[in-house]
Amino acid sequence: MRVPQRRPRFVALELALALALAFALPMLGFPCGAAEAQVQAQEQVQTQTQYNVTPFEHPPALERDIRFWIRVYTEVTTDGGLLHDDWNLGVVYEVLRFDAADSPAQREHHVALAKARYAELLRRFAAGDTENLTPHERRILDAFGEKTTAAEFRDAIQGIRFQLGQADRFREGLIRSQLYERNISNVLAQRGVPAEIGALPHVESSFNPAAYSRVGAAGLWQFMPSTARRYMRVDGVVDERLDPYTATEAAANLMLYNYRLVGTWPLQ
Repeated sequence: MRVPQRRPRFVALELALALALAFALPMLGFPCGAAEAQVQAQEQVQTQTQYNVTPFEHPPALERDIRFWIRVYTEVTTDGGLLHDDWNLGVVYEVLRFDAADSPAQREHHVALAKARYAELLRRFAAGDTENLTPHERRILDAFGEKTTAAEFRDAIQGIRFQLGQADRFREGLIRSQLYERNISNVLAQRGVPAEIGALPHVESSFNPAAYSRVGAAGLWQFMPSTARRYMRVDGVVDERLDPYTATEAAANLMLYNYRLVGTWPLQ
């Protein structure tokens, strides 16, 4: 049986996988930016810098997922995407490409047809029909692994997903990031927060300070309103989440708060 796994919402860069839980902790009322937490964090970061080590070593178990999301953010633009298995990101059925003139409905139709093709292929695998495969079909079979059962192939039919490429948006974010990187670096250093966290806006907002998500997150760091109000003014008149400098100060304080709770940077 395929066991569902939680997927980080950023998961496109190595840092995204390491920091995906940073904004997910419940905010339970401890004071943010506590002096002892900041001193401890600064000492840890200084030691890591001195010995050229990083607190963001990623587990080998994430390598497969990291490779998938690096492809999404570096190889495929928003004029295409990856058709993949939702549980095993090592299974990429096909890289789909759309015509620039295609409407959203046409794109959806293109994706639906591709899903139907691979659903039929998975039914063949489940039935044991693995002879006379094309090289492309053989690659997909091998990606699942030789121990995959008929039931797992049948389950995989419901797990065919499409991920839109992000390479063009990521490049745009790299350009925008030059406006804010120095300030972010300075603020994180002053707070004793690892410099690697400064890359988080790449996967949160592509360094767009005016970005809004469908669930209500906003700004460079994509604060939700409830969390943001602990550090900034967010009301019907002013929304400081949209101020990249104020929001960066708030993000550093939030990171320190989370660090104080769990004592580690990657599992904030």
